[in-house]
Amino acid sequence: MAAKDSDVATSPRCEEVKAALESAVAERPRPEAATPEPVESSGDGRHQGKVHHIRGERGFGFLVDDSDGARCYFKLTADRRLSANDAVEFVRADTERGPAAREVRLLAAA
Repeated sequence: MAAKDSDVATSPRCEEVKAALESAVAERPRPEAATPEPVESSGDGRHQGKVHHIRGERGFGFLVDDSDGARCYFKLTADRRLSANDAVEFVRADTERGPAAREVRLLAAA
């Protein structure tokens, strides 16, 4: 906030603080991107479940895994036509933020 004040922004002390912060950030090691850990499943690694709800305007949804009742997050893509209670098949992964579903596919209606 103080840097927005023209008197502060032009002061030599402000430049010193900015330079110190930039060098501290540059020296800090960056964490490697976390890759999702696959979750054990039967056979080919795919799970089955049902879509719990979708937030289409925000581009994501949640589904419930039939094997253990876990609620899994998934991202919507343009090619997915899903709605609540649709039966789906997916690959499950544990991420930093909790269970996630990848490669979500709609199961054929019986």
